[in-house]
Amino acid sequence: MSQRIFFALPLPDEIIDEIATLQWGPPAVRWILPDQIHLTLRFVGVTSDQDVERWTERFTTLATPAFTLQLQGVGFFPPGGRPRALFTGVRDEAPVQQARAALDHRLVALGMSPVAERLRPHVTVGRVRRADDDAIAAWLAGHGLYRSAPFEVGVVHMMRSIQTAAGAEYETISTLELTP
Repeated sequence: MSQRIFFALPLPDEIIDEIATLQWGPPAVRWILPDQIHLTLRFVGVTSDQDVERWTERFTTLATPAFTLQLQGVGFFPPGGRPRALFTGVRDEAPVQQARAALDHRLVALGMSPVAERLRPHVTVGRVRRADDDAIAAWLAGHGLYRSAPFEVGVVHMMRSIQTAAGAEYETISTLELTP
C-alpha cells in the first residue's frame, strides 16, 4: 500500500485563531479548517508504507536550529493567473528555507530525489472554487497589512494526506525535533 506524504511546520493555536480572522469574504472560497492549517516544507507525494516506516524509525531530528517565524501579508496562487488559492506569506523566508534545505539533505540521504522547485513559504487559508475578481481583490486589499504575532518553530511534522469525500484530511505521522 502507499500514502501521500508531506512535511510541514505546525502553527500554534493562537496563530491559527488569528488566521481565522482572515477567513471571510469571497463566497466562492472554501476556507481551510483550523486543524488542517500548516506551512508545507516539502510535498513528497505517494510513498510506500515501507518507506514511511523506515523514515519514521530513522528520522526523529532535523539538523537546523529552532527559529522565530512571523506571517505577513496575503496573496494568491498561481501568480499572474486565475486565483486558485489564497494565502498569507512569511515575513523572513531565510529560516524556513534553511529548514527546507536541511530536510531535503536528509531525504536525499534516505534515497529521495532532490527537489527542484524553489519553496515560496506560505500558509494556504482558502481554496478558490470560482474566481470572482472583485471579491478576491477586495479580500486582498482588506488583509494586505496582516501580520501575525511572532512564534517559535521547533519541530517539523511528517504528515499523511487522506482523501475523503469532503476533501483532504491531514494526519501527523511523526514529529522531527529541530536541533542545532
